Amino acid sequence: MANVKLFIDFWNFQLSWNHHIRPDQGSAEKFVRINWLQLPQIIISELPTVLGPSADMAYKGTQLYASVNPTPGSADAGLKKFLHNILGQMTGYDVNVRSYARKLVTL
Repeated sequence: MANVKLFIDFWNFQLSWNHHIRPDQGSAEKFVRINWLQLPQIIISELPTVLGPSADMAYKGTQLYASVNPTPGSADAGLKKFLHNILGQMTGYDVNVRSYARKLVTL
């Protein structure tokens, strides 16, 4: 039996999702929301397509990495709450949130 642990870079995953997954035609929604609760099982269920049908797998959790703007009142304040209070409380998720610092570029 193979132990499977998922490692997700939040921003790469979220932005790729937004680019590739579109709402139904005529929908007023701008984006299709990710079902974070079901996501690990969906990914695990698709692994036999890649690894072969005989692969027996046991899900061992999801590591999610994200970076946020640390400035109080920034646009990332709500995201930070979501990452800690929603995703971080879901069974199987280990959420790592880091603050990023904008680099000043001089020309």
